[in-house]
Amino acid sequence: MNPQRRSMSQALQTANLPPSAAEFLKGKITQPQSVEEVKDEEQQPSKEPLQVKEKPTVSVLPKRRERSKQEVVTDPIPESLMSLTVRVPSRIPAALIQATAARKIKRQKPYTQQDIVTQAIDEWLKKEGLAEGSS
Repeated sequence: MNPQRRSMSQALQTANLPPSAAEFLKGKITQPQSVEEVKDEEQQPSKEPLQVKEKPTVSVLPKRRERSKQEVVTDPIPESLMSLTVRVPSRIPAALIQATAARKIKRQKPYTQQDIVTQAIDEWLKKEGLAEGSS
């Protein structure tokens, strides 16, 4: 079972802290004690009864399904992308947003603004003979 939830004010109570830790939190001590000194304070008998903690439960996750050799798809190495800012007539962004929404609903590629603009510019560059690899 999960431990009972506590309010923030209950969680911030310092009654269960060792005296040196409480003094450190209040700003009376500027340096925390060494680990050994804190352990010594914690080993002193407590006035409160000990609570038995439950053992943590272990969940077993199913094994990942291995892909067969036929399922393995090798994607081509993507080109690096660069930012490009241009000013266009106000009708173009509005039409582009409508086109991307319609194409995405139909699951028709390209459907992102970036892909549509890239495709359009690539086609123009090829038509003008300015794209890499075109002659």
